[in-house]
Amino acid sequence: MSQMIAFELRQPSKRIRRLQCKRRLITIIFFIMMFSATSAGFAGDDERAKSNNFYYQAYSEAEIKAVVQRPLTLNDCIRIALSKNISLRLAQGDLNRAEAAQAGTYGRFLPVFSLEGTRTNNFTGERTIIQKNLLPDPEDSTEFVVQNVQGFVDRTQFDNNSELVGRVQLFLPTGATLNFSGNIPRDTRIPLYQEPPDPDNPADRNITPTTKQLNRSYAVNFTQPLLRDAGPTVARSAFLTTGYDRQLEEKNLLNQKLQTVFAVKRAYYIALLQRELIKVNLTALIKDSSLVEASKALIVARLATRRDVLSAEIRFADDRAAVIASRSDYELSLDRLKDEIGVPINMPIELDSTILTYAPVTLDVQTLVRQALENNPLVHNADIAINRSRLQRRIAKNALLPQLDFAASYSSNLERNLVSNLDINRAGGWAASLNLSYPFLSREEASKVEEAEIAVSQQEDRRLEIQRQIMIDVRDIVRGVYSAAAQLEAIGAGIKVAQDKLEFSTTMFNLGRASNFDITESQEFLLKAQNQYLRKLVDYHTQLALLESLIGKPITQ
Repeated sequence: MSQMIAFELRQPSKRIRRLQCKRRLITIIFFIMMFSATSAGFAGDDERAKSNNFYYQAYSEAEIKAVVQRPLTLNDCIRIALSKNISLRLAQGDLNRAEAAQAGTYGRFLPVFSLEGTRTNNFTGERTIIQKNLLPDPEDSTEFVVQNVQGFVDRTQFDNNSELVGRVQLFLPTGATLNFSGNIPRDTRIPLYQEPPDPDNPADRNITPTTKQLNRSYAVNFTQPLLRDAGPTVARSAFLTTGYDRQLEEKNLLNQKLQTVFAVKRAYYIALLQRELIKVNLTALIKDSSLVEASKALIVARLATRRDVLSAEIRFADDRAAVIASRSDYELSLDRLKDEIGVPINMPIELDSTILTYAPVTLDVQTLVRQALENNPLVHNADIAINRSRLQRRIAKNALLPQLDFAASYSSNLERNLVSNLDINRAGGWAASLNLSYPFLSREEASKVEEAEIAVSQQEDRRLEIQRQIMIDVRDIVRGVYSAAAQLEAIGAGIKVAQDKLEFSTTMFNLGRASNFDITESQEFLLKAQNQYLRKLVDYHTQLALLESLIGKPITQ
């Protein structure tokens, strides 16, 4: 026995084809939205990562609370400042505002949905006066055939209309605009006809025909500029412009970090300087006190005069005043350091036992200049400003092109009687057009192009000016570092000589072979040299810190 299997191929119904068409349309719109969001994504993530990769990391609030309880190192002060410095927080706020502005322009490429629904109920009434002729039937007196009688007909109608309209608008990175709209309205009309009993047809008293109508339609419109406003650059101009603004703020934040580190280092070095000056002046004051006592003892032994005692007391008074002044300067330097790191001014802080020392460094001017031109945020800002101006120039030139747009649309409309379940009307189809317009003698747009050209040239000159100034600053700092190093060596040699002279003069004075004039003179020169050495040492380290802020990274010593 053989079996035969038959396959029947059937064409899908109209309803199934419409559903398939709608699904394809929704799929196309979805992929267009995904492409729009992907192509308009945030640019410059690599640059943001680089700016966040700073060689100092900020302390958290918990770490700050723990750190301020102990003596602060320079690294502690810098990391606190990166979290608390007011100027740095303002720069971070400017960056956050720029990111928010760019996020707002990113929404340009997101679909805009709108939904609108309406419902109306109307009741109308109408009375129509009619006249009928009724006459008595000659054969049957009970029947009437003709007679003039006045009558009326009441006509009332109840309309119940409801409509739901949905719209979607999508702007694409190519400059195209896609609009989709669809509605599902329902229209219900119930007219009621009422009239007095008709002698001819007593059963025909009320006629209540009812109509229910469904009108379903949707339309898709696509418009693509081909010349003016065409292309991803012009379409994303607002997004790209705010992107450049965000990059500028990122570089400003990085520059502010470098400046904050430099300011903290300078304030920290000055505080160390004032603390060392207190020690130096206290040491000198102790020696002055010993000299006064020794001079008084030598007077008793008739080996010194009253002049020696007065000289020693004068030196003691001067150094005592210097100690008082240095302590006040140290408190002021701590307040300025607290201001730089951002902690409360009335908060007591203490510095660790770090002592500034001199360590010679070798600096290559050419390498440092190259690093500064590559890493300095001001140069990067100038490059970003040039790119931003070039974008504005390109947009201005695009506005001079003719307006040539390609437009295509598809629409479908269905009207159905829900009572009879029959289609009343079905319409729809494709439409395409090519629209051209060109504004002649548009001087305003031409002037914008000229302004954009000048702006690009100015930004290029500003970059050149910044580069030249950075080169001058680096070369001047290198000279200053070497000059400070040479002066430190010279002052150090002078300090050693002054110490030797002070020891010799003290020995001779104690033996009664000299006055204390040589002692006070040597001690004054020694104190002056020590002050100069400490200040020059701070200047040396400050110059290196300034050089680090220009090249954007620490200098290996």
